Amino acid sequence: MPEVSIIMPVFNKEKYLRSSLDSVLAQTFSDFELIAVNDGSTDMSQKILDEYAEKDSRIHVIVQQNQGVSAARNRGLFEAKGTWIQFLDGDDLIQNDYLSKILNTEFTESADIIFSDFSKMDETGKVTEVVRSGVCTETDQYGLAELYLNLQYQNGFFGFISNKLIRKDLIDSCNALFNEKLTLAEDLDFFLQIYPSVKKAVFSDINSFLYLQTDTNYLLRKEVDYDLQIGIQLRAAEWIDSFNLNHPIENGPEKAIGNYVYAILFEAEESGAAAERLLGQSHSADILRHVDPDQFTGLKRQILSLLKKKKIWEIQALLKVRNSVRTVYRRLKK
Repeated sequence: MPEVSIIMPVFNKEKYLRSSLDSVLAQTFSDFELIAVNDGSTDMSQKILDEYAEKDSRIHVIVQQNQGVSAARNRGLFEAKGTWIQFLDGDDLIQNDYLSKILNTEFTESADIIFSDFSKMDETGKVTEVVRSGVCTETDQYGLAELYLNLQYQNGFFGFISNKLIRKDLIDSCNALFNEKLTLAEDLDFFLQIYPSVKKAVFSDINSFLYLQTDTNYLLRKEVDYDLQIGIQLRAAEWIDSFNLNHPIENGPEKAIGNYVYAILFEAEESGAAAERLLGQSHSADILRHVDPDQFTGLKRQILSLLKKKKIWEIQALLKVRNSVRTVYRRLKK
């Protein structure tokens, strides 16, 4: 069995796929399998995958109808045979010495998950930013939660998909899967299923991969389901709250929850939907407990203050006034 299973979802990546595959095959560490899941590509991606699979027996190609990146990763997890799991998207590049270095760090043998630094790049290959944890250490659950608070709401470090090497046994023991309904933050949702079960985490300053940022990546995002996003942040809050960590409220999930709640209330008024739905959810008490209006200003602060008092009618009235003023303003500008 291979030491590492690299899982690569592929959907219409012909422009970048060869470079991504070349970066995997250039690894100085050789004991890996690459599971490439073609998620219904309509371009030349399949031809490229077949070409590379013919050249290297470590590459296994799976073809499925288009179901989305989460379904593709789940299929890869099902097929993976390695001790460790490494995710890599079909337009990103893995550093050629990453696996050999990361698997030879001092604390690897007893680690459940290994975090590493990484770089963002544009389409020319130019590095635009290096995302770092700023620490080189091993830590337990408490330390992991502390670092999550320190980093996640600053640079999103804990939510990126490819800067982590994870033991497959850990994933299996948590029954962790990617939520195929999510179109945003599906990576973070997956990892939050795992983090509470980590006994030992290692943070390394090794640079793991180059993350391609393009306008297309964002254009492919479908409409965001804010209810699901609140659910992700509530999971993070529950994990963090279990340690009674004191933290500035703006550096935690509370602000994210407040923003998503406001978005739901705003869109409900815009579309004529019932804002009462928010307070009718089974976890509405948890939502209200984690909403802090004092983090915000202006209309958002007013709306969230009213929500805490469960004054839905006043919220609707305030948003109606806002919409009326905005309509008048637009007419005057014409």
